[in-house]
Amino acid sequence: MRIALPKILLRMDKTIVVTGANGFIGRYLTEYFSERNYKVIALIHRAYKAALPGVDYRLFELDSFAGDVIPENTIAVIHAAYIPYRKGNNSDERNLRATKRLLEFSRKKNVGKFVFLSSFSAMPDALSHYGQSKYRQEQLFDISKDLILRPALVRGEGGLFRNIEKVIEKSGIIPLPGGGKQPVQLVDIDVLAKVIESSIEKDISGAYNIASGNRLTVKELYLDIAKSLNRKIRFVNIPFALILPAIGLLSLFTENLPVTKENILGLKQMAVRQPAGLKTVFGID
Repeated sequence: MRIALPKILLRMDKTIVVTGANGFIGRYLTEYFSERNYKVIALIHRAYKAALPGVDYRLFELDSFAGDVIPENTIAVIHAAYIPYRKGNNSDERNLRATKRLLEFSRKKNVGKFVFLSSFSAMPDALSHYGQSKYRQEQLFDISKDLILRPALVRGEGGLFRNIEKVIEKSGIIPLPGGGKQPVQLVDIDVLAKVIESSIEKDISGAYNIASGNRLTVKELYLDIAKSLNRKIRFVNIPFALILPAIGLLSLFTENLPVTKENILGLKQMAVRQPAGLKTVFGID
């Protein structure tokens, strides 16, 4: 007689590997799946101070990882790791090689679903290295069995969205590149996590743009954030032709700018992208 096990116990036999688990999205996904009783292997490039109980943390370098980072029959690899572009660091080729290698190992280990986190900025004519790199990596996948997700600007306690909040918290005068007319689409971090979980459980493949909520302009986004923080702000319109050299000059003195040249190039090229239906495709209300 076959005994039906509770779903919570069945999930403990389901292993998910998350790359980039030090980062904003990777860290959230590690916590999300761990709380739902999946077995999570979190691949990190430096020791993690706030380790979660029950999570298997493993040191991981995109340039030099071995195949044993992925156990046999893992149900999903979620690839969120990325080497940021800096002049001379050859990040585009390094990211491409690493993603190709990770995909090859995943095929050999019979991974159920490879989930690649791309970006709205991924396009063949992208101005930013980030957009170019993500587009090139997308070409490695077979969308009949792999999953490419292109999240809009991810709203949560980290990443670019949090950097924008910090700028507004610290200053009442906000530079507005190009007049702030560019369209911005958002997705909440918890919605992105639910999309990934649904895709794994329902074996959803393909390439999808992921956004939730209404489309805003950059200026409207800044005003909404300022309102939520109870801050009054004023804008200074700055042409792209002036802000790019200014950021380039500042980057010579610090690598900790809240907004980088890559961010500005992505902002300059922002365009509306048709998102997948969260309900119709992923079953998320």
